[in-house]
Amino acid sequence: MIGALNLERPSGERFRDAEIMAMETLAGQVATALDNAHLYARSRQTVRELSDSLAQLRLAQAQLIQSAKLAAVGQLAAGVAHEINNPLTTIAGLSELMLPDLPEAGGLRDDMALILRETQRARSVVRRLLDFSRHPEPHRDLTDLNALVHDTVLLIYHAAIARNIYIAEAYAEDLPPTQLDANRMKQVALNLLNNAVQAIARGGHIYVDTGRSRRDAAPGVWLRVRDTGCGISPENMERIFEPFFTTKSPNEGTGLGLSVSYGIVQDHGGIIEVESIINQGSTFTVWLPVAGRG
Repeated sequence: MIGALNLERPSGERFRDAEIMAMETLAGQVATALDNAHLYARSRQTVRELSDSLAQLRLAQAQLIQSAKLAAVGQLAAGVAHEINNPLTTIAGLSELMLPDLPEAGGLRDDMALILRETQRARSVVRRLLDFSRHPEPHRDLTDLNALVHDTVLLIYHAAIARNIYIAEAYAEDLPPTQLDANRMKQVALNLLNNAVQAIARGGHIYVDTGRSRRDAAPGVWLRVRDTGCGISPENMERIFEPFFTTKSPNEGTGLGLSVSYGIVQDHGGIIEVESIINQGSTFTVWLPVAGRG
């Protein structure tokens, strides 16, 4: 049933058989036309849906390729870090051996001390990179969240400075150790920090702090990353944790960082929340439970 055709005569006279037959013919033609119109509209909708699905598939394929490239670059970076670490260890060792034999007076001892300090700093950066690139079996240990976050900040510090971005850190002193998979939680912190850096075009602030709070009577600790970047539009807020969803260019992101972070936080029994205002910035808060502690 598509519709009904109602015919009346003001005079109340009955329709002749020929008139009824003509109306029946007209009704059939109108019904066919309406049915064809509905079919055409549905076919156009189907074509649009297929086109959207194809576009999303192509985007997902491109992002998967980019993810594979990033994984390859990560493996290459880990290999390069190993190669760099070996000569740095040699330089640091020889500097430590030579330093006591140098005279107190003169600038040579000061120069050697500077070489040792800078070598140790470079080794520290390489060590953090190597720690992050390893893929151990998932396990959780009592972890100092403050130290974990600070180590992760150091990984993106130079990228932030290159963009004239100032990072302010404020860590709560009374945080209890938390059962965490430290390597995976570093990945969460790094994803949030990288997003904050990329959200700021040139010059701005990133505020990183920690604290403790209760949710539904459960004790926990939290990490918060706030930036003064471009913010997230309301229409994108509900999709930011979807795999492969990103508003960045292909060279800046794959749309997997927040999705992976969401899964890691959930696996720890935690919650990740976001607040954002266009052209004012975004705030990501990760809350993690602390079992058996008040």
